[in-house]
Amino acid sequence: MAMLVCRRAAMVARPARLRTAYASRPQVRFATTSDGKKDAQAAPEGGSQWDAFWRWTTQKRPDHARMSAPWILDKLFICAVFAVAGTSTMYFIRPCLGKLGIEGSMADGPWSYRVASLFCVSPFYTLIVLTLGTLSGRHATFAKVAARMWKRMLPHSVRYRLVCPAGRAAMDAASKK
Repeated sequence: MAMLVCRRAAMVARPARLRTAYASRPQVRFATTSDGKKDAQAAPEGGSQWDAFWRWTTQKRPDHARMSAPWILDKLFICAVFAVAGTSTMYFIRPCLGKLGIEGSMADGPWSYRVASLFCVSPFYTLIVLTLGTLSGRHATFAKVAARMWKRMLPHSVRYRLVCPAGRAAMDAASKK
């Protein structure tokens, strides 16, 4: 109800030309129908915000023509998520290793730093990539990336139980090829 009041107040404060453009947009609300099925046009009584967010972040994204402006923007956005995830991972993991008394680098060693870094960075990076990817509305894309990353480290039976449905779909599609 509060959201509806805020929207109406915002519409009143806008100039008339913007009010008509805003009012003509279709309002899509996600909810559950009386028979328990999800419906994008149903009233918002039965659905939660979490359900709406999850449908939004797992929806199929449009396939843009290669090298078109939307395709380039989409790839730049994905690269930005990877950059933030990598930087954040190193920002958090290096001090933690330092507190454990393990100092060094991947190039210069010591081996304890290299091994500890591998075992600490990999799961934390995956967690941050999935979190940022989900919050940015690209859960399916980043779930596929996470499944590919762990494909080389874990047996199939363990991986299959750990990933979400989007990751399982990617694993099934990859095994059919």
